[in-house]
Amino acid sequence: MAFLLANPALPEATRRPKCRPQHRHGSGDHGCRSHDEAGIVWPESVAPFKVAIVNLKPDDGAVSGACQKLYDGLAAKGIEVLHDDRDLRPGAKFADMDLIGLPWQVIVGPKGVSAGKAEVKDRKTGKREEVPFDQVVQRFG
Repeated sequence: MAFLLANPALPEATRRPKCRPQHRHGSGDHGCRSHDEAGIVWPESVAPFKVAIVNLKPDDGAVSGACQKLYDGLAAKGIEVLHDDRDLRPGAKFADMDLIGLPWQVIVGPKGVSAGKAEVKDRKTGKREEVPFDQVVQRFG
């Protein structure tokens, strides 16, 4: 994989940009944050998946159905998605998702399904916002 990313013989459109540190004397800012106290922070250009769908209640048919619909819509747009439908407590899932560090988390639970919204989290900034289900795929596609 590293060869494909760094191979200058490949057309520009197929090469992924590399994350190059840009040291600023004494600032501690390295230009490309690769981790924080919670885990890895993958840049979108090199992340193994762009989006993680976090199903907060896998035994709820409505929640699982909403997650599957989001997964199918994102996958149809060519977006690489990790679907976390493990039977764990939400806190454990949030910790794991932050540890893995995928750029975006789409969090789906019973309250959100009732309201017709998913919570979208930017892993890099930690910012969360509620997005209507019909706009989630558009946001990433």
